[in-house]
Amino acid sequence: MQFSCEKSDLQKALSVVQKAINNHNTLQVLGNICITVKDQRVEFTATNLEIAISTSIEANVVSEGKITLPSRLLVNYVALLQNGEIDIKLLSGETVQITSRDSETKIKGISAEEFPDIPTFTPDFTFDLSGEVLKKAIERVAFACSASSARPVLSGVLFWINEKELRMVGTDSYRLSEQVIELSETLSESKYIVPARTLQELSRIIEAKDDIKISVAKNQILFSTNTTEISSRLIEGNFPDYKRIIPVDKKGTFTVSRSDLTLAVKRAGIFAKEMDNNIIKVSLSNEGLKITTDETEIGSGNTLVDGEIEGEGETVALNAVYFLDILQVLHSESVRIIVKEQLAPVKILSEEDDGFTYILMPLKV
Repeated sequence: MQFSCEKSDLQKALSVVQKAINNHNTLQVLGNICITVKDQRVEFTATNLEIAISTSIEANVVSEGKITLPSRLLVNYVALLQNGEIDIKLLSGETVQITSRDSETKIKGISAEEFPDIPTFTPDFTFDLSGEVLKKAIERVAFACSASSARPVLSGVLFWINEKELRMVGTDSYRLSEQVIELSETLSESKYIVPARTLQELSRIIEAKDDIKISVAKNQILFSTNTTEISSRLIEGNFPDYKRIIPVDKKGTFTVSRSDLTLAVKRAGIFAKEMDNNIIKVSLSNEGLKITTDETEIGSGNTLVDGEIEGEGETVALNAVYFLDILQVLHSESVRIIVKEQLAPVKILSEEDDGFTYILMPLKV
């Protein structure tokens, strides 16, 4: 095995696949990147057995072959090389020689035969999304998933396809985020749960200009671009019937500047973090949107935000951190806050995107 390529191409490929590496793996080869040289291209693959990422680059191939090299060592070493052409050659055994214009080193690897096979499957169906649309949806939904493994279905994002509509939904039972996406083709109804971590890594890899092909089977999903593939297991189980908690009527609606509201919640959050559940009280009144905290050991906060109110006023207690989370992933100039009653879920909408809904569960005080 021997090939040469540009340092920039090699470094980019390594940075993509290393996102699948789990440094706490007990199996040593899972800390390695598998390098496969074939047909004038070099493919790099990494996996933690839950997620697998592969990407390829063009290269000047002298001879074909496969080897795995330690991810951390390889990534750190290549980053320190000067720009220009790099030659990589497999010597006897599992030792690889890396030569640049001013340096030469040898790295010991592990035989590619010990690297796990990446599952292949025949998809039940496929569909396409633009990188821009998918990245935005992931940003708005994945953060609301649970970080705990106690209920696995809540650690993933529901993909609910129904004809020409895709609903992506994330929830940890305290908040819920939904993004509706219009599809270019009609598909049969189906539901599957994708690990939030897979989607977050995907979002870091793909670019807005990419066309993403999504292939789905019973327990696997594959996201593909022209050069990169990310495959993942799906989460088994039934996603909660989230539709029943989304308010369909309202008592009061407040439309407010997102930036003004963000600053107000941040100020109140300074005091709210001294209390259990980071409680702030949000009141809709004729004067505006009032955000307050109870008296704490360090003081209290009280802020009034101007906006447009419809209907009757109401006061609800909310978690300041969860409230701020959604304001930071939205990019519209204004948001709408819809309140039904004191202990009913609060709905937050982006004024510039009718396909987005965020639900925040109120707290008892």
